[in-house]
Amino acid sequence: MRIIALSDSHFRSGISKIPTDFWTCLNGCDLILHAGDVGDISFLEDLRSFAPVEAVCGNNDVPNPPYLPYKKVLLLEGHAIGIAHGHQVRNPEGMLAPGFFAEEVDMVIFGHSHVPYFENIEGKLLLNPGAIMRPRCGNSKSCAELRIEKNKMINVQMFYFF
Repeated sequence: MRIIALSDSHFRSGISKIPTDFWTCLNGCDLILHAGDVGDISFLEDLRSFAPVEAVCGNNDVPNPPYLPYKKVLLLEGHAIGIAHGHQVRNPEGMLAPGFFAEEVDMVIFGHSHVPYFENIEGKLLLNPGAIMRPRCGNSKSCAELRIEKNKMINVQMFYFF
């Protein structure tokens, strides 16, 4: 299963310039995961033209669309993947704390900082794909590709757009 993970699009119709190469990387993906701060909800429809989309609400997605929860867990190829924007905790490890998600997770995909981050903490993967718009700390616009197979390790590759 090929998944594209992104966050912090802060999309504004008619204003935002999503990198052309981002749209290209969506070709052939099986699922798109958006970790919040979507911006205009129309952006999710644009993404759905490539693959099914699962998304959560970020701190700038106001008012909270009723169909975007603040966090969710998906079971993908036997792996429990948690998605949250990340603004609810002081550091990424807080999303691994018992009770943050309703169930135990193998991986957390989050955003909020606009800075790419990938870490394995005691066998749990934490991934911030960075920001597809308005990156911070000198980073480029980015997203991540996950390759997931049943009973196998999750492979992650970052894509950067200049």
